[in-house]
Parts: sequence; C-alpha cells; structure tokens
Amino acid sequence: CAVKLIGDRISIKSSADRTTAVIGTRIQSWKEPLLAGWIVCWLICIVVINYYIFQTDSNQEIIFLFAITLFMLYYAYRIIKVYAWRKWGMEYLKISDEAITYKRSIRGYGKARIFPLSDVKKVSIITKEDGSFAKVLEESFWVMGGERVSFEYDEKQVRIGMQLSDKD
Repeated sequence: CAVKLIGDRISIKSSADRTTAVIGTRIQSWKEPLLAGWIVCWLICIVVINYYIFQTDSNQEIIFLFAITLFMLYYAYRIIKVYAWRKWGMEYLKISDEAITYKRSIRGYGKARIFPLSDVKKVSIITKEDGSFAKVLEESFWVMGGERVSFEYDEKQVRIGMQLSDKD
C-alpha cells in the first residue's frame, strides 16, 4: 500500500479493507513567528493589566481589570491552541466498510470519533460566497475552523477538513 499525495496537505493510503487520509495543518514558515509574536504580545498585555490590578484601590477598577484579564486569558488559550494546531496538528480520516473514523490530533493527542456508515447521510462540500466575511475569516491562518466537508450523523452535522482549498 503506497502513500499517495493529493494536493499540498493531504496524503492517502488505501488497502483492500480501508482508506486512510491524513490532512496536514502546517502553514507557511513566515506565519509561525507571527502567531508566536501574537501570543507573546497578548501575554505581556495580561501581565501589564494584572500589574494595575495590584496598584489600584478602587474595587470597581479591580473588578473591571479582573474581567478583562479573564477575557484575555480565554483568548490567549485559544491562540496558543491555534499555534499548537498549526505546528503539530493533523486530521486523520479512516474509511472502512463499516465506519468512518475521524480524529483531530495535536502531537498524537485527540479523541477519535467513530461514525457507522449506516448512519452517515448527506455528504457534501461546504462552500462560502467569495469575498464574504465568513469565508475570509475561516481561511485565516490564525483560526481553527473553516471545515470544507460535512455529513449528517445522528441528526447532527459533522464537519471535517479544516481550511482545505477547492483543489484539495
């Protein structure tokens, strides 16, 4: 079973009983330092805000600055997750005669979800209107998302294939 490359980010390996696809998440090398710089700047801002929390005597200011800190910590977590996803993330898709197995993995960590083929319905390609805000945002390298393939399972929509190009 030879591995076949399809596009820039997808490799496929087929055997008699299953097909496995691996979708890479790497970005251009010049974009990684931008994400790392964003993380550093964000964390510096959190430190500065926390410095002012201990400098003020006003309870209202402390509550306000604490709320901002929580907000910024949440988004720091999100951008750190995106950085890890872009650096070490992969999407794994295994299709056998019985089921589709899908896993989003960062350095091997991630939970595989199994979807029996008998319950999978309405496989489709997700398209967005060119130039729309949603399409521009979903194709941005600083977000996780922008899935391009969907199917219905258990009356829910499952989306896979993050930021795949039309060619892929």
